[in-house]
Amino acid sequence: MQQQLQQAPATRAAAAAAAAGAAAAAAAAAAGGLAGGIVSKTLLQQQLQQQRQQQQQQQQQQQQQQQQQQQQQQQEVVLKV
Repeated sequence: MQQQLQQAPATRAAAAAAAAGAAAAAAAAAAGGLAGGIVSKTLLQQQLQQQRQQQQQQQQQQQQQQQQQQQQQQQEVVLKV
């Protein structure tokens, strides 16, 4: 039980870092492309859509992890009693 509780924050941090990296890469690509006049509206829309999907997935993962933590805490309380 303790292992899972310890892994959840690490998983969240890794997901947040991945999202930040993806957002930074998309922003850099957009900035570079716009400066060169190359980036199309469609490409930018795709990048935004991917970012939204990643955010939704992360929110779902966080909710699942929170639920798991709550269940584990409840189980630990039951075990103590």
